[in-house]
Amino acid sequence: MVWATAAAGRVKLADPEGLVTVGPYGMSRHPMYLAWTLLYLGLMAILSAGWLLILLPILAVWVHWDSGREEQRMVETFGSAYEDYRSRVRRYV
Repeated sequence: MVWATAAAGRVKLADPEGLVTVGPYGMSRHPMYLAWTLLYLGLMAILSAGWLLILLPILAVWVHWDSGREEQRMVETFGSAYEDYRSRVRRYV
């Protein structure tokens, strides 16, 4: 999560001037979403809170929906540059 945040910190997220395609973004288009989900699973395991499994499908649907909205904004902003990036890098892992 720290690595993804540091890599994304090089651009203004509200008004990006370019794509971040290095570091964790070279392996996953959404490394922060992936890290947050893994953090959720890790906390669930550490706390022995199996009941949090009930919320996991809701989290997964929300992450997929929100990352899709983000990808649409990226296509609108960067066009073919983002399409090329999207064809080379997986969405999550």
